[in-house]
Amino acid sequence: MALIVIYKKYTVDFDNTDYPIPAPPATEEDYLSVRNSATSKNVYENPSTALWPSQGTMAGDEGFYVRRSGVVWDTSSLEGFDIISVALRVYLYYSYAGAICGNTIENGQPDYPHNPGVAGDYALSNYSGNGGQIPIGQPNGFYDIELTEDGISWINKTGDTKFIFISDNDINAVVPTHGYEGYGLRNDYAVYSPQLRITYEIPTEYDYPLYPVIFPLET
Repeated sequence: MALIVIYKKYTVDFDNTDYPIPAPPATEEDYLSVRNSATSKNVYENPSTALWPSQGTMAGDEGFYVRRSGVVWDTSSLEGFDIISVALRVYLYYSYAGAICGNTIENGQPDYPHNPGVAGDYALSNYSGNGGQIPIGQPNGFYDIELTEDGISWINKTGDTKFIFISDNDINAVVPTHGYEGYGLRNDYAVYSPQLRITYEIPTEYDYPLYPVIFPLET
């Protein structure tokens, strides 16, 4: 077996905001109009600090937001490989007392999210499944999130692999009452960017190129 570490190729946040009257806490009707929207109002490509798969009330009781995050990796180098397991390495960011829910990895391939991202990538109807979960209550730091069998099956060995990260409160349509109801995934500098750490077997007859990020493992 061997391990290959693949760093993200592209990241994007889809942010939808509204300013209900009266001010927050948001009514369920106002919240669902934002949650169920077909498009986002803002698309942030390659945000420099963190991805924010989250929702909550905005500062100063001005309104509320719903935000979903996409990550793209080039996994075309895996063609012909038998994947054994996949761990998503992320640095959880700003996971303080207000972060009262976890995040779930969902799939929208082959179309969603786009690279570059478009406003329509925001729609929940584009995504489904459970590729892995970031649990509630973790402090800041690096974590290896093991992908589920479904998540492993979403790895595209001949092109790009694309995941969407959505807060569990967003998935479950929980009306936001706090700021940052979810984690930020740190995205600045290569060391913090989301990684896929893929353990695999290479067929004995496979003629593969050497990559500097391949590490043999003990069998």
